[in-house]
Amino acid sequence: MPVLPAPNEATVADTKADPHAGRNRHASSKSNTEAFAHAEAVAHTSAFADARRHLRMSTVRRPKRSSGFTLVELLVAIAVLGLILTFIGLEFVSVVDNTLHTRASVDAEAQARIVMAKVSGQMRGAYFDETDYPTAAPAQQLAVVSPIPVPSASPTGLVVFYRVSKGGLATIPVTCATGANQGAPCPPFELVTIQMSTTNPGELDEIVTAQPAGSPSSPTPIGQNVTNFGVTGISKNEFDVTLTVTQPSSRCVSDACSFTLNNVIYVGGQE
Repeated sequence: MPVLPAPNEATVADTKADPHAGRNRHASSKSNTEAFAHAEAVAHTSAFADARRHLRMSTVRRPKRSSGFTLVELLVAIAVLGLILTFIGLEFVSVVDNTLHTRASVDAEAQARIVMAKVSGQMRGAYFDETDYPTAAPAQQLAVVSPIPVPSASPTGLVVFYRVSKGGLATIPVTCATGANQGAPCPPFELVTIQMSTTNPGELDEIVTAQPAGSPSSPTPIGQNVTNFGVTGISKNEFDVTLTVTQPSSRCVSDACSFTLNNVIYVGGQE
């Protein structure tokens, strides 16, 4: 409540002169005070309402953006995914290429060793045919008749040698009826030729001719994918054999899937 000012002497005198004047003045002053208080209350109420309205407006949440991706975000995501898939694809192709290349190289080596084992086994059975050719002809007194002479200057693409016919020693052979070996065991011999096929590229064949006057047999394959075969004579019973096998594969470049094997073979049992 506001404090009212103390009445001065003039006011008191006027009050004494007019008893109702003071009452009227007091009523007017009270009305003014109430009006001032009401105005002040209204002002405070209005300010409070404005502040509350401002606070409410400032605390209202903005509506959220609808969920989803923009076109730019989608393009960036697709580009990144494409790069990742490209790298994965290249790595996968590289692994497949290396696997197939390694497999072809291993197959070439295995095939080369198999073919060399067959050639070595055949040549180790070579022996000079003294039963069919008891004369002193040099070609018949050698176990290997090609390559000659020995040592040879360069390898030849074939090897020709004598050996006892397959199964010729399964039973006691008949004895030689004539010649220098009359009365000695006379097993049948054959002439063996190992050479590259003349009709099938990459094929290594064996051709057998019965002795002394038989006909050559049909070629028998003893190796495939052979790209090189050479025999060099070191001595009359020592020969250097070299062969190369190339495994066909789309993953191999040039001779990357080739394997070359070299072996020294002793034949005849004598120097």
